[in-house]
Amino acid sequence: MRGKCAKIRFDVSVNPERAPRPSDAATELRMRTQRQRDTQCELEIRRKLHRTGVRYRIDCPPLTDCRRRADIVIRPARIAIFIDGCFWHKCPLHWKAPHRNSAWWTEKIDSNARRDQETSDLLKQRGWLVIRVWEHEPADAVVRRIIKAICSRRPGWKNSVAASSTQQAGAE
Repeated sequence: MRGKCAKIRFDVSVNPERAPRPSDAATELRMRTQRQRDTQCELEIRRKLHRTGVRYRIDCPPLTDCRRRADIVIRPARIAIFIDGCFWHKCPLHWKAPHRNSAWWTEKIDSNARRDQETSDLLKQRGWLVIRVWEHEPADAVVRRIIKAICSRRPGWKNSVAASSTQQAGAE
């Protein structure tokens, strides 16, 4: 199964042309300051996970032979967590095509969604559990879902996570 990732082509440049120039200074500033990692929702989920005793890697490839990166990786349980932004990953509840350069952006975001699906499929084929989270989901619900997934894949973790959660509750 090694080398399978190399066969999946990245559809990074949807258009052979470069991305269109931002329409105004405010848009350019917003695009420049857009964080790729350590977003507010990502940090909140990571803090809450860490508080429950779960340890993880951040912004790393789950597979050693593939360049695709997950936001949170829990290697012992083989869980890859992706915290997807509503705009960049085409949230069915919130995504709207921009008014300017609409065709280019729609094609670009569709390409992101296809790549997300390919990544999920590849990880599942290799025995990983993929958890995709939208940025608007409540962090507490996300953390409960992650802990439940860890416990189902690593039964021994139930006791250590439960003990850690009990200690946290008693300390507060």
